[in-house]
Amino acid sequence: MDAADSAALISPPKADGYSPPLRMSLEVAGRVFNVRETGPDFVVLSDAVDVDADFGVLHTVLDGVARERRIALIDGIRASRYEQSVRR
Repeated sequence: MDAADSAALISPPKADGYSPPLRMSLEVAGRVFNVRETGPDFVVLSDAVDVDADFGVLHTVLDGVARERRIALIDGIRASRYEQSVRR
């Protein structure tokens, strides 16, 4: 996901204070992980376990609109790391 895609996922609250719901998950080797946070070169998973994999699919749903993006996992998934290194 590049900066334009990231900006498209972040919508300012509407005048009435409503902010659209955002859900993110990362699918890796048949497992689905909840994503707490994402940045240009990392994801933070709420339920990480060790998985040796080179790629995953980042799923986002913003205000009912689903998107998928394949991302490279630099070192797979490591439970001991807060941030998982990725390349988009």
